[in-house]
Amino acid sequence: MNKPRIDWLDAVKGASILMVSMYHVGLIMDAYGYSIIWLMKINALLTPIRMPVFFLAAGFVARSSVNRPWLYLFEKRIGFYAYLFVLWSVLRFSFFGNVVPNRLAPLEGNDWTWLISSLVAPETGAWFLWALAIFYSLTKSVESVPARVVIPIGILASVIGFSGIVPMLFSFANILQYFVFFYVACHFQHLILRLSEMPARLIALGTPVFAVLTVLAWRSSYWWIDGPAELAAAVAGVLALIGIAVRLENSLLGSVARFFGHNTLPIYVMHLTIISSVAHMAAQYNLPDHAASRLFLVVVLFLAAVVLPVVIKRFFDRIGLSFFLFRLPWSGAARKPVVV
Repeated sequence: MNKPRIDWLDAVKGASILMVSMYHVGLIMDAYGYSIIWLMKINALLTPIRMPVFFLAAGFVARSSVNRPWLYLFEKRIGFYAYLFVLWSVLRFSFFGNVVPNRLAPLEGNDWTWLISSLVAPETGAWFLWALAIFYSLTKSVESVPARVVIPIGILASVIGFSGIVPMLFSFANILQYFVFFYVACHFQHLILRLSEMPARLIALGTPVFAVLTVLAWRSSYWWIDGPAELAAAVAGVLALIGIAVRLENSLLGSVARFFGHNTLPIYVMHLTIISSVAHMAAQYNLPDHAASRLFLVVVLFLAAVVLPVVIKRFFDRIGLSFFLFRLPWSGAARKPVVV
């Protein structure tokens, strides 16, 4: 029997995918020469919470799976995410090699050795599927280790990842940064639920702390300030976002956020190919380069990024392709939708 969905949890997942989509819109705009400074600044401001809130939401629903035997966990979660990661990495590679180029990763679609290496060390937006498989594996592996031991190690790893003191591929840095959010949410659901019952305090305390620490991290040139400040800003921002999501539960904005929270998987795996296609067409038809046209392009790209994947997913549902594009085909639950 499925547990009832938690509205604010779906809403923060929706907020995460909207922030991720806007981030990639900004990157694609810049790659095609339509850069908008204010959009880049907003995306930079949201960096500390964009992915932490997603992995916290993922960890929150992971406990029942992690408590099951390894075989069950591998089929239902680890194998599922690994399969989707490989599948969509190959599909993306084929798309960018034959339809439009990927201005953010020019080798994607043009170098098969790059594809093979990216399956071990991801260099594209599909990295989050790879990360989820790793996070489930790590959390299961340390289930016999006390949380009071795992959490400090996770915090230290996160600080290192955020600080940038150790040069590494962004996907590896992200593993260090975000595992603690997944782990804490998995093991301390009750604490997060208790905090969600005081939204006004979360907003009042989390918002200014997030703002101050984010600015501090921006202005600092010291890794030992950057890392702790960004991690603390991420925690404060995530808590504030939970408070906002709870407060908006009965509003239109809350309903919209929950809708996208129910559709994170198709948006995550398809939005970059869609906005790359639209931006490529805009460049091909010589869209005038002035403020109004740039703003128009931002709106079009953003709407295409978050709406078209949902439409395409429903079309795939109708023609019977979703069972292998968004699910594990050989799983007993292949015909059932999977919550990500």
